[in-house]
Amino acid sequence: MEEINAFLATQRIELQGQPQSGFRLTRRFLLRDIGDPHTFNLHGRLYGGFWESLPKRLRADLRINGEPIADLDFASMFPRLAYARVGPSRLKGTSTLSLDWGNIVPA
Repeated sequence: MEEINAFLATQRIELQGQPQSGFRLTRRFLLRDIGDPHTFNLHGRLYGGFWESLPKRLRADLRINGEPIADLDFASMFPRLAYARVGPSRLKGTSTLSLDWGNIVPA
């Protein structure tokens, strides 16, 4: 975490042209047992960035070193990945979804 935070401190992060600083990312893990390892496959996530609660309307104004960020839609990512993995031929006749150039739409 020290390395990640040190790297972020060297980057120019701006929202609507205003520099953003003073955040520090931390990791939190889901431990089912006191002996569980601290690994990302046990819900290890990064928290502490101001962007976590940033309203959707402001996300397009976020820049890192002058470059716009990629705003990923995680809610729809998993069905798309599942569809891509099994392919349309395995779903033929059983699927209620179809792939339209990256968008899953009702068939």
